[in-house]
Amino acid sequence: MTAAGQILIWGAAVCAVVGVNAFDRRNPDALGVSLMILMMWCAQIILQSLFTPPASMQLDSIMDLVAGLVVVAAWWTRRSAWKLATAVLFLVMILNHAAFWLSPRGEDAFLWYLKLRNTLFALQLLCVAGPGVRHVGDRVAGALSPWLRRHIGHVPHQGS
Repeated sequence: MTAAGQILIWGAAVCAVVGVNAFDRRNPDALGVSLMILMMWCAQIILQSLFTPPASMQLDSIMDLVAGLVVVAAWWTRRSAWKLATAVLFLVMILNHAAFWLSPRGEDAFLWYLKLRNTLFALQLLCVAGPGVRHVGDRVAGALSPWLRRHIGHVPHQGS
């Protein structure tokens, strides 16, 4: 896939996470963390356009460390599973950075690093999207429930 295609796909994914969390006013941490991830992603795209690897990747570990600490602080104040999982994923991302920078350079090491980094980023997006997706799902189910009762009627329980 081309770099432009990857930017479009990842950008759409990050914006979708922000969008779904914008609907959930009960969980401002999810919106805050998703906006932080969007900001970091934009900064990484800017660095990638200005510099070539590995120079463009030098700030990634610092940004992930700061973001991980922000998520830990959010978890510390209002604990929830998605924040803990996201914090752990940031820790694994930092370990991935460290392994890459400390290992001998080579095409295989670089590709392995990128694949793991993209996988971890996708998992982070899924974790952060969780609260918003649950909220939107509850709203959709609540809106459909009266319609289903009107059009389908009461469906008796099998034990009845």
